[in-house]
Amino acid sequence: MILEMTTISVFRLIFRYLFSVNEIPPRIVAMVRQLAGAATTEMAQEACRKLRVAAGSCPDARVHIVKARGISHIIAAMVLYRESASVQEQACGALGNLSCDNGDNQRAITKAGGISAIVSAMHRHGDSAAVQEAACETLWELAVNDEDNPRAIVNAGGIKAVISAMQCHDGSAAVLEQACGVLLNLACDEDNPRA
Repeated sequence: MILEMTTISVFRLIFRYLFSVNEIPPRIVAMVRQLAGAATTEMAQEACRKLRVAAGSCPDARVHIVKARGISHIIAAMVLYRESASVQEQACGALGNLSCDNGDNQRAITKAGGISAIVSAMHRHGDSAAVQEAACETLWELAVNDEDNPRAIVNAGGIKAVISAMQCHDGSAAVLEQACGVLLNLACDEDNPRA
């Protein structure tokens, strides 16, 4: 865990050093264009990974990614490369980082079909702990401080997908932690039906 946190901190420092405030929009636009033009699974996975790192490293980058239509391109990649666990993992992670502490982005992800895409990825790649962890983390983020997203997660079959992730990956503390976070946030929504 300490190594993971150190790696994330190093990425943040590198990102802030390489991209001054004036340079972020062109760099972000280039990353989104790379995703939009991805001709292979590997290209899509790498583009989603770059967007995931950028969105997780700098709050300003989140705004620029959304302005560059990054959300719709990430979700399109999830649909186009639905058989690729690596694309799904990175795309879910990118959406999760975009939704972090940003209600506007949370709503934009939901409006663009992000919740359905995430739940579909969970069903299709049930054997991948990495996909399940990233998907649960993103659903957890999307369910925080939003009135409509918890209901959208339930309606998309999110509870069943999260419980399935917990059952299939009961030895993964990371999957279980993220899954419990989702369920906690959904349970706090009084409008959700009790299963």
